[in-house]
Amino acid sequence: AEWPPLMERVRCAMDQGLAIDAPLVQQLAQRWMVLIREWMDGDMDLLERWGHMYRLEPSAHGINQAPSSEIIDFMERAIQLRMAALGKYLQPSDLARLGYVSAAQWQTLEDEVARLLQEQLAPDSPRGQAAVAHWSTLMDQLTCNDRQLRDKLLYATASDPLLRTGALLSDAVRDYIGLALAKKA
Repeated sequence: AEWPPLMERVRCAMDQGLAIDAPLVQQLAQRWMVLIREWMDGDMDLLERWGHMYRLEPSAHGINQAPSSEIIDFMERAIQLRMAALGKYLQPSDLARLGYVSAAQWQTLEDEVARLLQEQLAPDSPRGQAAVAHWSTLMDQLTCNDRQLRDKLLYATASDPLLRTGALLSDAVRDYIGLALAKKA
């Protein structure tokens, strides 16, 4: 159900002539990547095989709500830019070790912290610390409990504006979690 609206947003960005490094395009690329991983249940090998097959079969493009060739090409270029940015901080072996966290899981955390911000609860409050524990659980899931990989990923996101642009958590939520982590230390 999320694909048609996402493809429409991508088409609108393309029609506006936005570049692949535009913040909106990078947000769409991140969302695209997450949905593809969800669709493939986190199986990167299956994702690679499916992508290869889809590229070799252009007659399937745009059929039965599938993305058109133009949308695929545009998103692939935006994703390649994103992956190149990640590649400055993580090795291919690091990327291969990454686990999988669904968009719904990140959205639950986003909503949880947004409520804390709305209620003006301090990051060191019990609920603030519970939110940090929730974030830490998701990060452990994403990095398969590899602390070094987590540190590299956090450094990459903090250091690279392009990676921050498409982050699944808003700046306000990431700032709140950062404050809560600092208070915890």
